[in-house]
Amino acid sequence: MNVGETLSSNTLFHFTSKREYLESIIDNGFHPRYCTEDFSAFAPALGQESKTFDYAVPMVCFCDIPLSKVKEHISVYKGYGIGCSKAWGIDKGITPLIYVKPTSETAIGIRNALVSLRQLSTISTENIPKIGTIRKSLMRLMKYVKPYEGRFEHGGLTFENKRFYDEREWRYIPELEEEILPPVWISKELMSGAFVMAKEMVQQNVILTEWPFDEVRWIHDQLKANAELMTLPDAEVTQKLFDSFRQEMNKKLSEEPDPKMQIDPTSLKYLIVEKDEDVKHIVEKLEKRFEDQPFTVVKRLITRIITLEQINDDF
Repeated sequence: MNVGETLSSNTLFHFTSKREYLESIIDNGFHPRYCTEDFSAFAPALGQESKTFDYAVPMVCFCDIPLSKVKEHISVYKGYGIGCSKAWGIDKGITPLIYVKPTSETAIGIRNALVSLRQLSTISTENIPKIGTIRKSLMRLMKYVKPYEGRFEHGGLTFENKRFYDEREWRYIPELEEEILPPVWISKELMSGAFVMAKEMVQQNVILTEWPFDEVRWIHDQLKANAELMTLPDAEVTQKLFDSFRQEMNKKLSEEPDPKMQIDPTSLKYLIVEKDEDVKHIVEKLEKRFEDQPFTVVKRLITRIITLEQINDDF
């Protein structure tokens, strides 16, 4: 290793596939989106019999990779990005992930804690509120846990054994009030159970009362509106409903801006674009977005714009 070479950065990078998405971040800040995560390492402890256990969790993802080592990451997540200071990220509650193998002590410890809580809830009913609080905290911790490696699909590409550990991911996960915003978890397996219930209700012409963000009611409405879904195999319908529900919840999240994740000019360190012709659009966006700032601030931000060609040639 060269003297002074670092394996991490003082910048947290977020990458996206289109210039329009980067411009939206400049204008409106980062919007959490439901991303599907593999929780199969904890499936037995959560009472699930299937070997796969996918949850969609609302988050904004960043990577802690030096610009000199970011080329492979860009090849997967595409070439528009924004880099903010790590100090800004820490202040916002953005947190580095814990990477585990199913047999690692970390995963075993979390599974044991989940099982113990389930056992306690059947033994001591008077402590159920306290147990619920502990379980909620443990489930929140699990949102910052990721497999060391595994199957990964993104942008039409499939990686059978991607080493997630190399991404050095950090996450921002909002605290959501379920009465106001979408649910904090969307589970494909639980969605499957809700589909079975909703399908029976449709077949029996059961009318559901209003209940915001209830999966059963939402699936019931989808089945009533699209009769073709009733004719498809259950696994195929579950996948379609899971994806549609996630997209709808993402839309709801986008309608509730998170003031914590707004961009401030002092935190911006890099703006990455794919092509030279993208630069003028980002310059115009910066000038409009920060028109209330001194010209020297905007000028400094403009100097932070770099292209993929520069990264490939100079880093």
